[in-house]
Amino acid sequence: LPQVPPRPRRAPAQLTPSPRARQCVAMPAFACDAGPGSDAGSPTASRSETAHLLFELEDQTADERRESRRYEDVVVSSSPGRRMGVAAAAAATLALVGAAALVGSIAGRGPAAAEDRDVSVLTAACSPSGSNCLKTECCSEPGMQCYKQDDSFAMCRRSCIAAPDPTHWDGKPWSCEELGRRSAGEYACGGPGQDCRSSQCCADPGMQCFSKNASWATCKTECYKGGPDLTDVDSTPWSCEKLGPLAPAAQPWVKDECASGWESCSQSKCCKVPGEQCHLQNDYFGECKALNSCSDPGWSCKLVGARTPLPPKKSGGKLSLWTLSECNGENEGCLSSKCCLGMDLQCYEKTTGWAQCLRSCEPGPHVKDNNDTWSCKELGPRSYGLAVRGSPSLFCWSVLRTSGYEVGLMAAQKQKDAGIFACDAYSLMTADGSTTVGDVKTIEFPGAPIVTSIDGTAGNTFLFVNVWNKIIGMGKWKEHAFTVKVDPDAVFFPDRMKAHLVGMG
Repeated sequence: LPQVPPRPRRAPAQLTPSPRARQCVAMPAFACDAGPGSDAGSPTASRSETAHLLFELEDQTADERRESRRYEDVVVSSSPGRRMGVAAAAAATLALVGAAALVGSIAGRGPAAAEDRDVSVLTAACSPSGSNCLKTECCSEPGMQCYKQDDSFAMCRRSCIAAPDPTHWDGKPWSCEELGRRSAGEYACGGPGQDCRSSQCCADPGMQCFSKNASWATCKTECYKGGPDLTDVDSTPWSCEKLGPLAPAAQPWVKDECASGWESCSQSKCCKVPGEQCHLQNDYFGECKALNSCSDPGWSCKLVGARTPLPPKKSGGKLSLWTLSECNGENEGCLSSKCCLGMDLQCYEKTTGWAQCLRSCEPGPHVKDNNDTWSCKELGPRSYGLAVRGSPSLFCWSVLRTSGYEVGLMAAQKQKDAGIFACDAYSLMTADGSTTVGDVKTIEFPGAPIVTSIDGTAGNTFLFVNVWNKIIGMGKWKEHAFTVKVDPDAVFFPDRMKAHLVGMG
């Protein structure tokens, strides 16, 4: 920054700008100073006078700050031979060119003459997200409002709920008093699949803006430098440079201070269990419940406090089609692809010339590899199953009779892509024979006698021992995160099961 001459400490009331400075305030900040020798009548303040307009905010009361804010944005200096525009770094060059042109126009000169002068701009600094905006009462990011927590802290946020915030570092309640104005523009923080290069922030708790290259960055929970993203549109490796701060998730104090189960949350106004929010029965009692689950008679179901965010989802996601042809299976070489297909598989490096898809790897000699030494360096992301329909991946199967209503029932589900046919993979199992459901042929397994149990129901334990042995032997389950056995007449929604599994972490 250009050197600003020191000012004598004076009471705020003494900091009265001259008429020239007042004229300058009404103009664009970078056009305020044409420098010494400019034409008469130009709105130019002296260098020392305008420097003194940037008085310390802490010297003023809140009312004085609001009254004087329109003077805070202007400080100008001119020094031949030094060219520095203090503005947003990304627009510095454009600001200098525009300033030179406008100053030249104001002073009655052309742009070429104006370029001989140095224009530097100093704007009052507003607070970025995460910092205390109690004194500045303004926010540097677009679409943000400075909200007060208490007399000692305020922060720039998109919105505020008058209660403890599970993502804030302490459990003190927020008053949510608005300080100053909301910053201009739309809230810019993005989510997964959105470009966050400009905003360099993420809206979802626990997310970080990671860069792939100069053309793309998005919000993720983790990133593997030099490797691909299995959910990305292509296999191009990521640089994984972190842009901006990590979006805060649920903080440690939540487990100790918030309610759960049958405990009343009417006082704490926060919930221990991720995904739950305090629902009131009346003014004196409330319980933490999942979203849209309050329907008890006599309950107001009024929401109090903020919903405790779910833990950030590690890896997973719907696999892109390119992974099925470019990534490698268990025990296959992966040095080039740096990605594996299957459940809990990681590409591990042996040396600079070989890497392999394995479930685990210990650095040092490997007995199964002639005691050769492995570095076990991880290359690329770990695979958590063939989630071709979304994470976590499900392998679903049903046992049905070769005759009777079950064949038609399964055929109707197949036609609608419902039930187990909406899983990432499925198998239809029949005992001592096979049939066809739609275009799917069932897989035969050894049957077993069905007996009557002591409580008068079907005793089919041995039948299901046999089918489980067949399922295990097929090995299809190894490629998925969860294996689900579903009766033909069960109403089953795989997407809902996935949502519950994600909520369980």
